[in-house]
Order: sequence, then C-alpha cells, then structure tokens
Amino acid sequence: MTKYPIVSNQVLYNLKRREIERELLPYRQESDVTIMAYTPLASGSLAFRPRLPPDRGMTALRAIASQRSARPWPRWR
Repeated sequence: MTKYPIVSNQVLYNLKRREIERELLPYRQESDVTIMAYTPLASGSLAFRPRLPPDRGMTALRAIASQRSARPWPRWR
C-alpha cells in the first residue's frame, strides 16, 4: 500500500456508534492494525452522568474563546 505500514487507526467507536464493526474490525484483524476508539464514552453520554450537558459545554467553550479573542470551531456556531 505505502512505504510505511499502517499500525493504528483512531476511529469514532462506542456503544452508540458501532458502524466500524461490519467492515473495519474484520480488516483490522486480518491486517494486524490496532484500533483506538475516539469518544469511547460517546462524549460522556455513556458515563454515569456527563460532565457538562451539551449546551453548558458549548457555553463554556464560547466563554473561553472570547477571553482569548478567538472563536470556537466553525461548525459550533
């Protein structure tokens, strides 16, 4: 495939988002690639209780961004 083999891949994977199980996990087993789960607790929604509700989290992010004369990631408007 390339000069350097793929040894790991970080993907969105948790109990709510299991799409990778159909194709990526079988490929991973055949190719000896390590999978690292991105948001394994679904941003806290699979934990006992989320650290911040989504609206409070966004409020906190906007406050920090305004203190630094910046703005949150463009998709979070």
